[in-house]
Amino acid sequence: MGRTGAGKSSIVQLLLRHYKLADGMLFVDGRDVNTIPLAQLRGAIGTVPQDLFLFSDKLRANIAFGGRNGVADDAIARAAEISRLAADLEQFPDRLDQMIGERGVTLSGGQKQRTALARAVVREPKILVLDDALSAVDSHTEREIQERLRVFMKGRTTIVITHRLSAITDADLILVLEEGRIVEQGRHAELASAGGPYAALWKSQKLSEELARS
Repeated sequence: MGRTGAGKSSIVQLLLRHYKLADGMLFVDGRDVNTIPLAQLRGAIGTVPQDLFLFSDKLRANIAFGGRNGVADDAIARAAEISRLAADLEQFPDRLDQMIGERGVTLSGGQKQRTALARAVVREPKILVLDDALSAVDSHTEREIQERLRVFMKGRTTIVITHRLSAITDADLILVLEEGRIVEQGRHAELASAGGPYAALWKSQKLSEELARS
């Protein structure tokens, strides 16, 4: 986590090798990313980016686009359940066969993000990257998605980039970035009590939530 421009998304771009980096700087399972064939590397990663793109096609096809060698209907349905997109299908006359406009113009912001999340989930990736993936989703739906993702995340590496700290309180390791550098790292409890940037943001967000409920 970190403020806008801290370098969070840039780390993901480096992981996907969208930018050239020197040998010996970034490793996946002990292997230099520059030695891993690009198709193999990206094939192991499921990403929900900030700037997501949906096609003018059926919801089903947009989700299946994330899969490899064809995707079964039950896998698409499962991905829609995990992302909670399934909860909105009653709004669509054709459900998963509903046509959506290019870039998802016929969907709400939250529905777009949940479609992109389902696309990433259906890949069954070894590494799941969520880059502010639920910023347009209401807090209740976000909690429901997080509960489902906790099950899906087991046995996978998950990298979560977020401004909502409630999304990372259970993380094994939290990295706090400022101007491209790690200024704090640890688990939620220790960072929240350390009095640093993370603690300040945590207190601010908790206060905002309390005021919103009052």
